Amino acid sequence: MKTALLAAALFCVLPLLAQEMPPAEKPDPAKLTREGVALYDAGKLDEAIARYKAALAVDPNYATASYELGLTLAAKGDYAGCRAMLEPVASIRSASQLGALVMLGNCLDSAGDRKKAMAVYRKAQALAPDNPRVAYELGSVLWDDGKLAEARELLKKDVTARPNHVNGRYALASTFEADNFRVPAVLEYLHMLAFDPVSPRGRAAAQHVRALLDLGVERKSEKNINVTVDPNARTEEGDYNGMAMGLAMASAARMTEENEKKSEFEQVQEQVVSVIKMFLEMTPATQKDYTAAAHRPFFDSMERAGLLEPYVANAFAALHLPGAAEWTEKNAAAIQKYFDWIRPQREGQPAVIIPVSK
Repeated sequence: MKTALLAAALFCVLPLLAQEMPPAEKPDPAKLTREGVALYDAGKLDEAIARYKAALAVDPNYATASYELGLTLAAKGDYAGCRAMLEPVASIRSASQLGALVMLGNCLDSAGDRKKAMAVYRKAQALAPDNPRVAYELGSVLWDDGKLAEARELLKKDVTARPNHVNGRYALASTFEADNFRVPAVLEYLHMLAFDPVSPRGRAAAQHVRALLDLGVERKSEKNINVTVDPNARTEEGDYNGMAMGLAMASAARMTEENEKKSEFEQVQEQVVSVIKMFLEMTPATQKDYTAAAHRPFFDSMERAGLLEPYVANAFAALHLPGAAEWTEKNAAAIQKYFDWIRPQREGQPAVIIPVSK
């Protein structure tokens, strides 16, 4: 009888206990994805991938996790996996679609499929025609594909919106150079070197500047320097034919017997400073082409602050020119003043930021 009463009591109590016990919580895919992003930022890619996969196991349609997983696979060089993850996200309108299209294009381009990458970037452009990152990515593949005119316009859009975007400035300078716009290329490289002077890319930019400045100048003997300038240089990017002659004369001056007594750094410093001053003097403040609008205010402000010489010392630091270390040591205060002037511009946020998943 007691056993029967105990069983009956348990029969009554168990349903009440079941009602009071909360159900097991379902994992939150958004939380798992945020954890994955933190792990990605910490360089723990495999752990990040595990979090994204856990999020997708809870919700296979969670686009943000798919996007972040595709990005992380790309970082590991798994472009096929990146493509597999991002193609579905890129086809669906969502907060992650634009980022997915851009990243998908990156994966396709890195895998060697430039035509498909270009088509994907075109879709992103249709979705966000004024987005600077889209402009940069599409402009870059067009540059690689030899479509320089369209590439130039897109890359201008990028660096106008993101003035401190060094990849964009380097790509635009390279496009100007490849399309025989000598002066715009020089000014773009010089502007880029204010933001990124010492990386391998900065070293390459400094080398390009030197080659462009010395273009057409050849020393035949101690007293005979030949200068050749194209009198019919293209003017779609502004008429800089007069300045092109000035560049050649500044280069020739560096090769004179008097200047050859100076250190190589002093020669280059004087040459670049004279080129910048020439640009400011020969380019009216009212001139509207891209090169004038983008670079004149920047270098005019630098000159007014008396910082052209320390700028050159910093911009060409990666070349380790003979005499540079001695000049820098003697002018430490000027170098520090230049750093204080350029720092806010180096660290400034871009004017437009691509939408990313939240």
